[in-house]
Amino acid sequence: MRRLRWVTLVVALVAAAALFAAPVLYGQGGGGGGGTRGAGVTPGGGMGMMDPERMQAMAERIGLNEKEQAAVQKSIEAKFKARQALQTELDKLREVAFGGQSAEQQLTQAVAQYTKAMAKYRQALQAEDTALSGQLSLRSRSRCLTEGVLENELGMRMGRRTGGGGGGGGRGPGGPPQP
Repeated sequence: MRRLRWVTLVVALVAAAALFAAPVLYGQGGGGGGGTRGAGVTPGGGMGMMDPERMQAMAERIGLNEKEQAAVQKSIEAKFKARQALQTELDKLREVAFGGQSAEQQLTQAVAQYTKAMAKYRQALQAEDTALSGQLSLRSRSRCLTEGVLENELGMRMGRRTGGGGGGGGRGPGGPPQP
């Protein structure tokens, strides 16, 4: 009975981690199988939404200047590396959690390692956001927050139309809306 409770706890933690990681790894509504390979999927398990062309288009779409665009690109790349490290730890946890005869000690250790990895990931994101915020104007900072470039708990909005209102819906102020 005790083992069953442990397995249930680990499965619940893995499910919670997957729910937490999905919007971050795949962008809000991006979906997709983290472990599958295919078009648009990177080796680390995340979607190919982080490619330089998409990052550049997003930075232009929200109206960042060249200096801000470079800072955003650097920050996104650092965050993506942190996500890849977290995904690696999640994969390790998944192997133990769903492995045939994992002992309680293995399960305990795997959960502890993943918990540490999540804390390290969150610290890395916070450090990146702090550094990036200092390089952005207030308007650019607010736009990066709405798009998920700065952590907003909802994930990145890559390629989605911004909300209505003056100048917020296109390539820079007053630009044409994006599909």
